[in-house]
Amino acid sequence: MKIWAGLRLSLIVGLVWATPFSWGSVVQTPSWKKTYHRPYALDLIQFQMGPLCKTLTLPQGSLPCHPGDLGAPERRNQSFFSLNGYLSGDIPEVENFERYLSANKSLELIESLFYKKRIVSAQVGTGLQGQHNQFGYAIGPVELSYFSVARSDSNPRLAVQLMRRHSLRFDWGEEIHPNVLFGLSLRGEHRRFVQEDLFLLEALSQPGQHLQPREQNSLFLDPAIKVRSQDWGWPVSFSVSLSQLGLTDQRYEEAKPIPSFNVGSAVKVPVRRGDLELAYSISRPPIGRHRWGDWALGAVYAVEKLYTYAVLEDYRWAIGGQLRFDSLLLGLSFDQERLRYFTQGSNFRDHSNRFSLSAALSF
Repeated sequence: MKIWAGLRLSLIVGLVWATPFSWGSVVQTPSWKKTYHRPYALDLIQFQMGPLCKTLTLPQGSLPCHPGDLGAPERRNQSFFSLNGYLSGDIPEVENFERYLSANKSLELIESLFYKKRIVSAQVGTGLQGQHNQFGYAIGPVELSYFSVARSDSNPRLAVQLMRRHSLRFDWGEEIHPNVLFGLSLRGEHRRFVQEDLFLLEALSQPGQHLQPREQNSLFLDPAIKVRSQDWGWPVSFSVSLSQLGLTDQRYEEAKPIPSFNVGSAVKVPVRRGDLELAYSISRPPIGRHRWGDWALGAVYAVEKLYTYAVLEDYRWAIGGQLRFDSLLLGLSFDQERLRYFTQGSNFRDHSNRFSLSAALSF
């Protein structure tokens, strides 16, 4: 109840519902790894854009994902303060977080995990962010995530991941050469999490040995550089960034930081009214995926007080928009993620759909 009371006092209100459909045993679920390696989770648009966030221009009143953008001449003297957050997935799971993260698990709690939908997820994040001249900051006092997948019908098996995270981030950007931007992002994080695969009979026979919470403190330094040019008539930018570089006090195998490398490019296309920007991004593939990289394509269109975006990745797509009324921002988005299943020697794919409605107050 304390969590709900805090959410009611925040200036961000989100409503998201998810409708996953599935069958068989899960072989690949991209959300499983991404929860621990998502650098920026405070802003709804940053969350939806994923790796494209450091390439595309974000709306006014948002902290840029690429820290070098803080040193851009057109943005260098800006100052703002914003309260934001998001709420997604199966909202009732949020009420169970204190029980999930407690050291003592009851038989009723463990048994209840096996009688939910095959895929259950929930995410809550609240925080504040701001910018003053070439410096930016973001504070995440509450970030909660829950994700569980039923992996077998014959011998009930459940993969469970849940986490409570507190984060603090400082950014700095500078134009080190005409049209060459360099930036650094310093992030500190504290995680309390549970991540485990459970078999029903083993978990019920020895409940005290399963779903034990762990803690982890991390400090990351994320450098990034962006080169811009107008030599071809259309403004073009090229971005290179590194993330998850730093120290962690407890390197658990199931939740160890994985360094990430990302390259991308964006071009602003002349249109009669407003601004249109197209971009692509390629990221280092997660461990265990034998490919040269994860790709993403995106576009944003901004006109007056309306900001819209579309994102296409190899496993998901998303569309959304944000409308500004002076200091009030209202947003609506839709996200569809492709999940892969395996049953009886055949591969199947299904989708998880998520709608979100958000509001924010920015100064």
